[in-house]
Amino acid sequence: MIRDPRLPAMMRLWQDTFGDSDAFVRLFFTRVYRPQNALTLSRDGHLAAMLHIVPYRLRVGRRTLPAAYICGVSTRPEARGQGLMTALMRRALRTMRRRGFALTTLIPAEPWLFDVYARLGYVHPIPARDERISTDGLPLTPTPIRVAPCTDARFYAAFDRLQHRRPCAILHTARDFDTIRLDCESDGGRVLVALADGRPAGFLFEAPEAGGVVRVKELLADSADAETALLRAAATRHGATQLRIRRPPQPGCPSQPYGLAARLDDRLSAADIDRLHMALMLD
Repeated sequence: MIRDPRLPAMMRLWQDTFGDSDAFVRLFFTRVYRPQNALTLSRDGHLAAMLHIVPYRLRVGRRTLPAAYICGVSTRPEARGQGLMTALMRRALRTMRRRGFALTTLIPAEPWLFDVYARLGYVHPIPARDERISTDGLPLTPTPIRVAPCTDARFYAAFDRLQHRRPCAILHTARDFDTIRLDCESDGGRVLVALADGRPAGFLFEAPEAGGVVRVKELLADSADAETALLRAAATRHGATQLRIRRPPQPGCPSQPYGLAARLDDRLSAADIDRLHMALMLD
């Protein structure tokens, strides 16, 4: 783990604020966190507030632009109401502009925070479709397709090919892919890969929820048959009666705001953000 005198206090503040498991907090601070991307404020010699800037690449048509995801936004209870988070967010926006990011995104932890972040410049909703599928309605798995657990990053090249098919999306590196896999496993889930004639044809990232539901964090597939095989395998693995899938926005289909974005320069338009797909952000 990186040596940073702020690290123990940051890990405690994260866990106290969000209630995440020890495994998740360790995963974030060993694989995602970087000292230069952790912005903090102290009061009386103690950590009072923090946030983390996580760099990504953003695909927009044929262009690839630098983007930054904000997470871990938190303030000690006794330090709230003093404007610390507003000051920290404004500092983060200045830092991201200086580093040349085109876009910044975040996922509000509570619905009321959408308005708070909008006042700071995050005025562009990132839409998503939440789809529920009953396992009773799933067709039988096509026999030429086999589904297996993905236990390391050796299939990343196939995943990267599929993620680049999205017209506008946050892209994940091989390291991201392995971190997301570990996060799924710590939640009791898996990354599943569909194999057609031994070649990767799709990926599904899942974790179980209460009430016989499987949450599908992301689903990428070459074909409807590969998608069906992955959905059925995820449902069978957990004995689920329903699958909850977050899909990319689609014209003519109802969607809900999932996250928020702020443009940091003029390289992107509001129309680009309207079709942005953001998934697997360790939210």
